[in-house]
Amino acid sequence: MRQRGHDDIRSSSVRRGDEPGTRTAVVVTMKPRLRGRIRRTVETLLLMGFTVVFLTHTDPEPIRGDLSHPRFEVRQVRVRSWLERVQIAMSARSVRRLERYRARVRRRHRRRVQAWVRSDFDRPPATGEPRRSLWFRVRRLHRRLRLLVVRTFRRAMRRVRRRRNAAWRWSIRTMRWALRPLHRFSRFLAYWEASAALIRAEEPDLVVSSDLPGLVGASRGARAIGSPHAHDCHELYLESTALSRLDKFLFRPFERTYMRRADVVFSVNHSIAAEYRRRYGLKRMRVVRNCAQLPDQVEPVELWRVAHLPPSATIMLYQGGFAPGRGLEVLIDGVSELPADVALVLLGFGAMEDELWQLAADRGISDRFRILPAVPPEQLLSYTAGADVGLIPYQPVSRNNYYSLPNKVFEYTAVGVPIITSDLPELRKVAVSSGCGVVYDPYDPASFTAAAANLLQPSVYPQARAAALQYGAENHWGLERRRFETAITRLVPAGLEAPRSVDPLAVVGERPLEALP
Repeated sequence: MRQRGHDDIRSSSVRRGDEPGTRTAVVVTMKPRLRGRIRRTVETLLLMGFTVVFLTHTDPEPIRGDLSHPRFEVRQVRVRSWLERVQIAMSARSVRRLERYRARVRRRHRRRVQAWVRSDFDRPPATGEPRRSLWFRVRRLHRRLRLLVVRTFRRAMRRVRRRRNAAWRWSIRTMRWALRPLHRFSRFLAYWEASAALIRAEEPDLVVSSDLPGLVGASRGARAIGSPHAHDCHELYLESTALSRLDKFLFRPFERTYMRRADVVFSVNHSIAAEYRRRYGLKRMRVVRNCAQLPDQVEPVELWRVAHLPPSATIMLYQGGFAPGRGLEVLIDGVSELPADVALVLLGFGAMEDELWQLAADRGISDRFRILPAVPPEQLLSYTAGADVGLIPYQPVSRNNYYSLPNKVFEYTAVGVPIITSDLPELRKVAVSSGCGVVYDPYDPASFTAAAANLLQPSVYPQARAAALQYGAENHWGLERRRFETAITRLVPAGLEAPRSVDPLAVVGERPLEALP
């Protein structure tokens, strides 16, 4: 372990400079796993001859397990925000106060009550003094009065201490409650500072950031050393339903300022690119869609067997998370009105799982409703190929959802599965223009039922399946990444590249890259 920058930065054994003549690219993100678009970005940079340093805040071991390559390394930046430091200090102070209080209690119990009321009047009576004399009675009355006063005082002090401690605990809870909305913001600030320090120390030839969590630190670090900066927008980040209004208010100035400084900004579709142009006046926008890898060969999984369904069942598959705004309730309501041989299979996980099971039982489709656990990315297309119809039921609960073009579209079409999708701008372009699917009102179960019945007609379904195969063959990462490579080559001229024994435009599947240079 070694200290770099302002925080604890852990790196793997591969260091920059181990392979002379290669260019270095730092990819800044807060993604917990190397999957999807960020993985394809890293693979493309490797094929272009870069040594890639992947910067993240989580444990690097799972990421190293996702991709093995001699020119790929993972750095972990452990950050502790100022808000976390404040809360730790408050907790430590509370612990110290509790320890002092317990020490006082132990000392008090070790002492005898007589120690609190000892005085000259407590001396034993003189030899021969009558035990019931007036002097003895005065001493006893005095002792009892002192005990009464001391005990009254001690009870009063205990009440004062209890109220003081209760006030302290209330103030701690109140401060933590008041500071909780700033947790994400303070953590991002710390991560931006640490990632910028690492970039300045590494001095890469290219800096690539992913979404807002990687944007600011990458921009500051790249600007400090004069390296080009490419930013990749996977979505309209500030329109995410996971962010509060305060988060959006605090993050918007950072996104506006540092996106304008980027040398090139990539977006996943034209609608999001147009929205960013409208908001921030960006001119260096490039659209690189989130296409899936086109597999050389896929062995379809018998999904009906895995889901314990009849072999003749028509399987409608949704793959992804179970969260509000995904329209999964509409799917269950709509499938309940379809013929009994149509089954709904959900592949993934989420907090709504119990709720979905209960809804399916209420609609009477428990026998044709299944939830399967998520599978590794390299196995996903095999499960997708076992379905008859792919579902994309997103609801426009935010602009992020409204303009979305999820990679589910390209995963379904990569294996020739026609789609039923929400009637949203980007999704309609794919489904209607290519003829690979149908659209429906994402809030109306009857609309979904009608769209599904239309697609499953014997005269429509074969044509939609052929159109899906054609669309998947014409829209995959092997072709789409050329736009990414062109933009990166303009930022970082080829110069000295590492020799490559493979075609840089060849498709790289979801597999380790030991065979690549």
